[in-house]
Amino acid sequence: MYDVTSERNRGRFLALNLIVFNSAGLAGPALSGLLIGQFEGLQGYIVTFAVAFAMFALASAFSLKIGALKPRHRAYYLKYAGGMMKRNLFQGIMLFLPNILLYQTYGREDWVGLLTVLFALITIGTAFTVSRRKSHDRVRSDVFWSSLFVAAASCVLLIDVAWWTVLVFMVVFSIFNPLTINSLNVYYYRLMDVLPLKGQFRIESVVIRELFLNIGRVLSIYALIVFADRPDSAALPVVLVAASLLQFAIVGLVGGKGGSFRPAAGADNEALKG
Repeated sequence: MYDVTSERNRGRFLALNLIVFNSAGLAGPALSGLLIGQFEGLQGYIVTFAVAFAMFALASAFSLKIGALKPRHRAYYLKYAGGMMKRNLFQGIMLFLPNILLYQTYGREDWVGLLTVLFALITIGTAFTVSRRKSHDRVRSDVFWSSLFVAAASCVLLIDVAWWTVLVFMVVFSIFNPLTINSLNVYYYRLMDVLPLKGQFRIESVVIRELFLNIGRVLSIYALIVFADRPDSAALPVVLVAASLLQFAIVGLVGGKGGSFRPAAGADNEALKG
């Protein structure tokens, strides 16, 4: 994504990518279900996975035509990871708890499926609105306000885990979470422009981002296992509220206009020598 976008169109590109991703998430299950229903036994599943494999192969073939920036250094400088992470890189914890709450309160898979479609449509609408914005420099304020609304909505679950509280939380989450994701992704790619050699450290940046993103996922799942080991546990909404409040930590770690990374002295020269 970094190689095929620039600072001028990156925010809109990421928002449109979110729209396509959620649209595929809506169309995929419906089309696969329709395809499976046309055959008997396992034949429908075989055909569905064969079509999916063909689509992946086609996408891989087209990806070979995407021009990539050639790195100017052969060694990877992960020793700068601590400095980059401490100053700039941070990714929010992604929770898998909402689906559990939907099943717990509604109990019917058809209702859960319909509501999932509704939330996906809301997410698509938010992503479309974000893609129409001319400025993407309000990272800190975007993350603050989206975190505030999500945290407030999660606090509603402390009243009672009922159908209406879960509905309120999921609607608010579907509206504001795409804003958080888009703002942080724009910020993340913008950092690559200010790291040493401007974009040449993008591989190291991806490694750092994935490392801390997956650490956050592991910790959130571990918190569920420890404090809410049952779907009907009273601690379930408490864990969700605590995780949503942790999002405010991101506000202090991001800059309004892409941060101000300062590489160690001689970093550019050392990278060029590598």
